[in-house]
Amino acid sequence: MENDIDNLLSIKKLEEPTVPEEIITEILLRLPVKSLLKFKCVSKSWFVLISSYEFAKSHLKLSTKNDIYAHDRLVFVLGSKLLPMDIYTCSLQSVFECSASNGYVCPVTDANLPVHRVSIDYPYEANDWIWLEGSCNGLVCVSLSVSTLILWNPATRKLKALPDSGIDLSSDYYGLTYGFGFDELHDDYKVVEFFRFDRHMSEIEIQVKVYSLRTNSWKILSNWPGGDTFGGSAKFLNGAIHWLVTYIDERGCAIISHDLSTDAFAELPMPDIEDEDEDEDEDVDNDVRVQIKLLGGCLSICCEHSTYIDIWVMKEYGVKKSWSKDVRIPFYLNLEASEFLRPSLLFLTLDGKILINYGSNLRLYDPINPHNHHFCKDSEIEAITYFESLVSPNLND
Repeated sequence: MENDIDNLLSIKKLEEPTVPEEIITEILLRLPVKSLLKFKCVSKSWFVLISSYEFAKSHLKLSTKNDIYAHDRLVFVLGSKLLPMDIYTCSLQSVFECSASNGYVCPVTDANLPVHRVSIDYPYEANDWIWLEGSCNGLVCVSLSVSTLILWNPATRKLKALPDSGIDLSSDYYGLTYGFGFDELHDDYKVVEFFRFDRHMSEIEIQVKVYSLRTNSWKILSNWPGGDTFGGSAKFLNGAIHWLVTYIDERGCAIISHDLSTDAFAELPMPDIEDEDEDEDEDVDNDVRVQIKLLGGCLSICCEHSTYIDIWVMKEYGVKKSWSKDVRIPFYLNLEASEFLRPSLLFLTLDGKILINYGSNLRLYDPINPHNHHFCKDSEIEAITYFESLVSPNLND
């Protein structure tokens, strides 16, 4: 009797239609990360497949071909030096929709914006200041304190704490900035640390170190071309980290690219910002803050004047003549009164609108319908965009 039942079950199983594994894989590759994380529980084979490094790479490659912001998200930190820091995420599409209807959106208090509070499973003090240093392929580089760095995937909640780089913080004066990107040649994620410190009174020294996720170690670079970085964290594009650098001699400032595959440095041309300002107005505003950005897949330079921001875009990478002053965004801001609270350009939409972080608000600026913006100082959020993916910060996963 038992044999008859077993035979019937075997026959039924053979009669059931089966879907080839390659078809199942193709279907899964087109699903969002949230669904894939749930489907890991369907079976052991699905768990192994979705958890694999190759599947994550293929899913990322296919997802980046989608140009409707389906996987683009915003991660932001809300708080101050006196209040605990909270981390939230939301979709860029929802930010665009809310900002378009209201003129601006406050991510935490706006009931129409679906936000998700997320946690970093790593010990840190409630009042620690959290810095979002950059993102690449779904991984976010986060600084939890002066010398604590982690690579974190907000979608999967996986993280990796980086080993201490060994910087000496005993100096009375120092500066520390980071860059984060992907070395395609070696299939490796890397963090670049730029450390400036005063060792002997007025003698300034600079150390540049590179962390490799594959080797889980830091190395010192000795070929830094000179100059001091400014203008915020470095930006990753075309396999290279890009810094704004200022020199003490007649060279002024420049963009330095750092090839993550070869560790070679090169200088890229700057736009003729000063010449343009002098041509437009005899009373040039000399109190200008310059930042390097990445907008619409192009290197950009943002020049903050007292009442407006000029946005320069390098349309063809490495070509000086391709620099174009695309947008002037008018707004009211006293640079001296807002020393640490800055407007930040986050994203360029397909139709040319620019998402801007103003204090605690996010605003979508439309160059076709320009208007002045007031700077919100009530509270502050620090925000960056990231691309939702399955990429793990732990290569052994």
